[in-house]
Order: sequence, then structure tokens, then C-alpha cells
Amino acid sequence: MRTGDIDREQAGGAAEAWRGPEAGARRQRGFSIRAMPPALKAVALACLALSTTMAVGAVQWWHGDESIVRFLHWWLVSVQGDDSWMPMRAAYAWHAAGHSGTMYRHVLFDQHIKFQYPPASLLIFVIPAALHLTVSNGLLNLIGWFSVLAEAAATAVLTALWTREWQQPRARMAAVILAFAMTLIFYPVLWGYTDGQIQAWLSAWFMFAALSFFVGRKGFAGALVGATCIAKPQFILFLVWALLRRERSFAAGMAMVLAVTFAASLYVFGWNDHVGYLSALSYISQHGETFIRNYSVNGLMNRLLHNGDSLLFTLHSYAPYNPIVFGATILNSIAFIAFCLLYRLQDETRLADLLIAGLCLTVASPVAWEHHYGFLPAAFALLAITLVRRSGAPWNGTFAAVLFAAFLACDIVMPPVAAWAGGPASILESTLLFGALGVLFLLCRLRADTPVGPRAGASGLTLILLGALWPRLESAASRATEKTP
Repeated sequence: MRTGDIDREQAGGAAEAWRGPEAGARRQRGFSIRAMPPALKAVALACLALSTTMAVGAVQWWHGDESIVRFLHWWLVSVQGDDSWMPMRAAYAWHAAGHSGTMYRHVLFDQHIKFQYPPASLLIFVIPAALHLTVSNGLLNLIGWFSVLAEAAATAVLTALWTREWQQPRARMAAVILAFAMTLIFYPVLWGYTDGQIQAWLSAWFMFAALSFFVGRKGFAGALVGATCIAKPQFILFLVWALLRRERSFAAGMAMVLAVTFAASLYVFGWNDHVGYLSALSYISQHGETFIRNYSVNGLMNRLLHNGDSLLFTLHSYAPYNPIVFGATILNSIAFIAFCLLYRLQDETRLADLLIAGLCLTVASPVAWEHHYGFLPAAFALLAITLVRRSGAPWNGTFAAVLFAAFLACDIVMPPVAAWAGGPASILESTLLFGALGVLFLLCRLRADTPVGPRAGASGLTLILLGALWPRLESAASRATEKTP
């Protein structure tokens, strides 16, 4: 043996002795992701997903493109548009002026203003006006600002409740914080506020409906879902969904809210405007939107067939009528609505079923803008925690990869690219749609392993508070135990 080799061997032995036997054992074992506790794997996956989307968003912002970093900044400084409020105010002004005819004929078809909500949506102006109060866009958007914050809090509380079985208090606390952060930087959530959309309200209502459903307050959950129908008419099918599953409390709560809002709307606007709304829905279903932000099958088909300019959003017109697109839209709607109503009909209803139904009814719509997917943070959190519950099960790695890819597809803002403007390449402009379909696949595949809500005991409010505070209380208790001699 050469002298240099002897010196290196002696130096290596001295270094090993200095590090200690534990370091040597760790080096022999090596680091293995497989050896990590499942909860830490879920936290690490969430950190990787959030850091990836934030890094991509930062690069996009640096280049002057739309990104979640830019939208987060706009939310923090309260910058927003009037995408919902402008057409709603135009429709309300026409009604308040006492014109003859129907509201949708005048506003949507004659003035070409895209007012596509039910008449009941205008009650947010009618009721304050009856009390001699003025509702400004600033107030409406302030409600939207707090709705984003409330949705993030609801997602965090749900995550705290779902992770009650975890044995690592720090991992639970990290999961709750990550769920809150994930919602705050989620593209559909932020864009709903930034665009001045009533959808920011609706996403928060649906998230609290999910929270209420999980803790057993299904009547209140149904009432909240019923409230979303003032601007999401397809969610009326949740009433059928609940009746088919014998969820009587949910159906009763939803029916009560629907009855009150419809009666008030019918009293204020009359029968003709409600019949006119059906004509508006029919027209929108026959045409749809080609713009790249329409993440629906209708939008995808319009882009595949070059049926309009996918890079330009038109304020006053829809896509040209195409029988192939219309046929695909109808078939898609029938398929997803049937799946929503009939999937696992005989099984016990879980929160995953509520999320599956909401996702199916969104994808079934001919127009599904990015902000319509604002309730997906709850689905991502639920799926990540479900993978932890399935520790050691086969296909977990594949499911985790699908979940990671689906989150990136939903949270990264795809910029308009002229080379993808039509034909097969336009599939690349529908990333959020495919991400949502990936979430739907995972919800169906992992449904049986998702957490089940509490059966009895404490009230819903108590459970919510305990779910939010338990990780901190448990951590404090463990530290106190360690200090006790």
C-alpha cells in the first residue's frame, strides 16, 4: 500500500471517530424517502408543490406575465375589477328604470352585455335599495377580499380536523399552515377576487358548506349550497343529489333557501324575466366561449376546431355556433350530471361525494372560467391527507405524482401562446381542465379511504374550534410531559 493511501485511511478513521458512531450508522443506512413517516411525506409534497408554483409565478411576474405572484400582490393591495358587478349593475339599472320587455332580451341580446346570472343574483342590489342604502363596488370587493381569507381559514380548519389521527404535532401544524397558504396562492381563488367576481363569495360559501357537512351540520351545509345558486344555477342539482342519497337535512336546508330566494326573486322581477333566463341559458349552451380561460369541454372543442379567437376575450359576443361543439357540450353535460347524481348512490355519503358532485357540475357547464374551480383547495388537502391514511398501500407513489401534477396544472397560470391558439396544440391551453379531471379521478379512486366526519358528541362549532386549536394544545401538553420528572 502506498504512503498516500495509508494517510488517507488514517485521516478517514480519525474523522469517523470525531463524528461519532451514530453518524457512521446514519451514513451506512443512508437517507431514504421511503423511511419518512407518511405525514412528513405529505408535508414535504405540499412544500414542493407550493414552492414550485411560487417559483414559476415569480419568473412569470419578472417577465411581466400574469401569475399567481401578481394576483397575490393585487389581493394584498386590494386591486380588483368589476367582471360580475358591471353586467349585474346594467341589468339592475334596466329593471329599476321600469322598462317593458324582458331583462335578458334587452341586456344580453340587444346591448350585448354578458349578464348571465339568474335574476335572484340582483337581490344584492334590490334589498339595500329598499332600505335606502347604496352598494358600491368597493364594498362588494371588500366582501370578496374577506371571502378569500375566510376560505383559506375554512380549508385550514378542515385540514386540522382531517389530521386528528396524526401522531406528529409539528407535522399537523405544518399541514394546517400549508393548507391555509395553498388556498391563498391558489390561482382560481385569487383570480375570483382580482377579477371582481361574485364567485369569490360563492367559493367561500361552498367551502364552509363542506366544513359544515363534515362536522355533521348538513342542514346548514345545504343552506349554504342553496345560497350559491343565486349565481350558479347548475348547483340546483345538488337538491336532486341529496334526495337520491336520502340526505334529508341537507335537502331541507337547501330547499328552504331556494324557496325563499326564488319567491323573493319572482316577486321583484316577475315571471317573464325568469322564463327569459332559460332562453339566455339555452343560447350560452349553444355557443359557449373560445377564450383560453374557458376551462370546459365546450372551450376545448371550440379551440380544437378553430371556432373563434382563443387569445382574445370578447366582452360582447360568444363563440360562433358549431353543431359539433354543441353536440359535444350536450353529451359532456349529460355524462357528468349523470355521474354526479348516480355515483356511489347506495353507499354512505362522504365529504368526498360533495366535492365530486361540485366538480362534476362545474365541468358539465359549457362555460367554466378559472374562478369557478375556486373550491378545489379542499379537494387537494383531502387527497393529500388520504394518501397518508393509506400508508404502505400500493400505487401511493403514482397517486401522489398525479396529485402533484394536478396541483401544478391548476395553480400555474398558462400564458396566451399564439402557437397554441388552435388545433391539437390548444390542448396545452386547457391545463386547469385536465388538472380538475385529475382531482376528480383521485377523489373517486381514493373515496373509500377519505376521513369520515364525527358521528356524535360535541357541537359543530366546538368541533371546528377544537380542530383548529388541537395541534397547538397537543404540542404544549407533550412539552409539559417531557419537563415532568
